[in-house]
Amino acid sequence: MAEFPAERWNFGVLLVQGVARRIANELSSERLVLPFLYAALGGPVLFAGVFAPAVIVGRLVSQLAGSQLVAMARRTKLFLSATTGLSALVLVLLATFADTLRVGWLPAAFIAVSVAWGMSNGFGALTAQDLLGRVLGERARVNLLFAIGAASGAGVIVVTLISQWIIGLDPAQQSWDDQVHLMWAGIAMLLVSTAAAGVLVEGDRGMPGVTDGAPAGGYLALLRDGLRTVSRLGWFRRFMIARVLLVTVELVMPFFAVHAATFHARTAPSLTVLVVAASLGMIAGGLVLPRIGHRSIQLVLSASCGVAAVAALTALATHLIPELRSLYAHAGMIFLLGFAAQGAIDGSTAYVVGASTDEQRPYAIAVASFAAGAVGVGLALIAGTIALERGAIVAVGIMGVVNLFGAYYVTTLPDFRTESAP
Repeated sequence: MAEFPAERWNFGVLLVQGVARRIANELSSERLVLPFLYAALGGPVLFAGVFAPAVIVGRLVSQLAGSQLVAMARRTKLFLSATTGLSALVLVLLATFADTLRVGWLPAAFIAVSVAWGMSNGFGALTAQDLLGRVLGERARVNLLFAIGAASGAGVIVVTLISQWIIGLDPAQQSWDDQVHLMWAGIAMLLVSTAAAGVLVEGDRGMPGVTDGAPAGGYLALLRDGLRTVSRLGWFRRFMIARVLLVTVELVMPFFAVHAATFHARTAPSLTVLVVAASLGMIAGGLVLPRIGHRSIQLVLSASCGVAAVAALTALATHLIPELRSLYAHAGMIFLLGFAAQGAIDGSTAYVVGASTDEQRPYAIAVASFAAGAVGVGLALIAGTIALERGAIVAVGIMGVVNLFGAYYVTTLPDFRTESAP
């Protein structure tokens, strides 16, 4: 059994770093906050669903390009610190200038920011997930991932309420300044995350020796061979299909956010209520899902898809019964989606980190992100077109059907705890 020196210290450090980073992510969420603010500024609904896959595209570009860099580096915690600074810069630019743009420029601006945000977050996630496999044992990793979810859910609520209290509450009118305060709070949390990453105790990565059979061509050849190797793994090919299905759990929330903004964008404090609801869902997921995860990660993923499907059915019910279209009904759906996203994101991370070796892990993370991002962009554009022509509720219903299939498929993934990966 592998030993992990300073595991307890690193658990605490990664908990603080991960909670602060997750709070910042939720306060600037491409699934909820960005679509809501975009709709509040009057942006065309066609592009509202593109922000989440645009972030995924940014992630996959940075992860594909950086996976070999992470694999070659003996220590990587400085990478983790640097990415939070870039993320903060991206948010500062959006929070400062978005309300000065004309409506026609909003799609380009929000998509560009989403891609840049995804690139900085993607490389940071690649580094963080690689560190998880090197400084923590398997049980500690599962506990950490869901502890971050639960603690960050509570943290989002606290930071959101404090931020709302600082700016005050005007029920008569909700301006850009009244909504964007959440993003500025997220920037502050990124600074906390940067500081925490700097005190991680990290040992050198075990580097394989260079042999006569080593590939020639330098960095790009090593990158190509690493990506090709993981793509040939049987368990990984099946996981990529599951990852594509799981991305629909993340993609559906923007359509709920746009639908909510249509009715409640000028209802104070509507965005705060939705963010708190998503955070409560994260807390519930962080408390419930680890118990399932210690038995089977596949069950966590299946439950996440099932809960997302329930949220879609709830949306259909409220669509058919207009009297139920209240802010708190939307908040209930967002709660379910927050729970589902918690399981889909952290469950898929736990699976790929646990199933891959130290040498495979950076490439496995990168290829899985590429598959999710490439398919996610297409699905988002299709769903956005459907939402524009037929209404957001139709797109939500289609995603719900995909979620039901995903709930079944993920249960067929091989169990890396009892099987050796082929």
